[in-house]
Amino acid sequence: MKLCKTCDVETPLSEFYANPQARDKLGNECKKCVLTRAKQRRQDDPVAFLLCAAKTRAKQKGIPFSITSLDLVAHTHCPVFGIPLVYGGTGTSDRGYGVKENAATIDRTDGTKGYVPGNVNIISWRANKTKAFLTPTEIQQLAAFFKP
Repeated sequence: MKLCKTCDVETPLSEFYANPQARDKLGNECKKCVLTRAKQRRQDDPVAFLLCAAKTRAKQKGIPFSITSLDLVAHTHCPVFGIPLVYGGTGTSDRGYGVKENAATIDRTDGTKGYVPGNVNIISWRANKTKAFLTPTEIQQLAAFFKP
């Protein structure tokens, strides 16, 4: 058992995230408090949350990342489909994870470039994922095929 520094509740060790730098190798906050704090940060500054996630992806993929919140427009609606955008998480579980088609995401206009100024936009998850599977030519072919 360990005392959470945030909620001041004695909690089982399994309810703490690992922290290799800590003396006991565990974080100071229980998982519930960490997730609550993360959810609040997403709500307080959703664009900063999107930037943080994009920076993590860029590091994992080894691609450039040099954007700031000034490089992004926090649209109220998806510029591609016109649907209202939801900021602050992509799902409905208590952790905020999952998939919502209208969740705001950072899109790299040119997938061969990184998260650099002039190559990013906030669009819906639906538009971003649709674009991820098709080339611009394929998108035009699809539209032409279904055009009445």
